[in-house]
Amino acid sequence: MNGEDEYVDPEGRPTFHTQCAKGHPLWLVSEGYGYCRGNNGWFTAWRFTYPGSGTAWYPYKLWDGSLAWVLRDDTKHLQETLDIIEADMRTGSSVPEPAPTYAEWLATVS
Repeated sequence: MNGEDEYVDPEGRPTFHTQCAKGHPLWLVSEGYGYCRGNNGWFTAWRFTYPGSGTAWYPYKLWDGSLAWVLRDDTKHLQETLDIIEADMRTGSSVPEPAPTYAEWLATVS
């Protein structure tokens, strides 16, 4: 059993229905946010809603193939990751995903 299997969220947060891109469990922090803990002990923030352009969030596929956004700056301490998520929640940078153009929509239905 490796250290990843033994990790439990200290606040008892539930896990998400899928895993991060590397296959680590995702713990839900708040609606639309979560984090994972890699085998190396670093924590990574994840966002499940479109963050808008010009942000530090990058699109990435989760283990089940769904789209999420990852913050590329890992932290060594969980509290740092939670602080980053809280700051992002306060900025209100979440914007609705832009509606597809007619041509984009048409490509999905034909």
